Amino acid sequence: MPQVNQIGHRNTMEKEDYQSFFHTVLNQLEDGIFHLDPQWRFLEINQVALDYLGINKADIVDKNIWQIFPAYSMYHYALYFKEAKMTNQAVHFEEFNGISSTWYRVSVFPSAVGLTVIIKDIQEEYTYKEKLKTRDLINQSLLDNLEEGMVMIDGNCKVIEINRYAHRELEELFGKSLQAGDSVKKFLISLSQIDLYSAIQEAFLGGAGEMEVAIEDQNQNDVWYNFKFVPVFDTHKKIFAVTVSIKNINYVRRCASQLEAKEAMLRELTHMQSHVIRSPLSSLMGLLDLIDHEQLDKENQKYFKLLKPLAEEMDQQIRNNVHKITSVRE
Repeated sequence: MPQVNQIGHRNTMEKEDYQSFFHTVLNQLEDGIFHLDPQWRFLEINQVALDYLGINKADIVDKNIWQIFPAYSMYHYALYFKEAKMTNQAVHFEEFNGISSTWYRVSVFPSAVGLTVIIKDIQEEYTYKEKLKTRDLINQSLLDNLEEGMVMIDGNCKVIEINRYAHRELEELFGKSLQAGDSVKKFLISLSQIDLYSAIQEAFLGGAGEMEVAIEDQNQNDVWYNFKFVPVFDTHKKIFAVTVSIKNINYVRRCASQLEAKEAMLRELTHMQSHVIRSPLSSLMGLLDLIDHEQLDKENQKYFKLLKPLAEEMDQQIRNNVHKITSVRE
């Protein structure tokens, strides 16, 4: 019997040493952790979890979690805990702790002996995600306020980003919308007569490009666009995407055509003034120089003296008109 008592005493000491070691390990964890038995009673809990729940260890002795926290006061917890227990599947959710103003991720793992709950501080991760969201919103706002369309395409010809201008132009042009995640191939097929695909592939090889093309819209009218293709590099200087900027230049092209028409008209006027009109006038002035006004009577000499200055004045007026037209053209 003394030997049996000695063995029992040693087993008790080993158990106590193990529990002490276990609690030491638990309290060194950065995450909160606690274990509930099938009757929802606390079996183990570390200090991080106690702080998170806002309770003392003495408060949980021989009590289940619903005695400490009535189900109505932590309704969402009850739903997740019961879901994990009933489905025997891990459940994860995020929770904001108003006391510490910190976001936590709570993971509930079911087992044959109850539930293990791990509480992880994700405030830094959450703040980083919020910064990314804010940055994305700012970037999208900047993109949407550009005065030209912008589509970012990955190596599989799928849209990574598209701004409002590009979305509107493509929808008006083809009657089809284009969203992030869509393939641009359906538009490239519609533009089979235009070598946009080759330009995109060239940009993926590192070559930026630009082209102006006329595209037939839904009403079979030609609409002029300017396309620019620019490769996008990652931090390792590898191309992972291509941006395609799209600008409707129909108005500019129409103005250019009108200017060309006006230019042609001005050229015609210049030619008419300098050749069609001035050439015979020059001949007339030459003939006037050949006339011997001494052989004219006094009456005709009087009219002849008026004729030469008028011709010279007309010649000077034509010269002035040609100069003005030339200046406008330049």
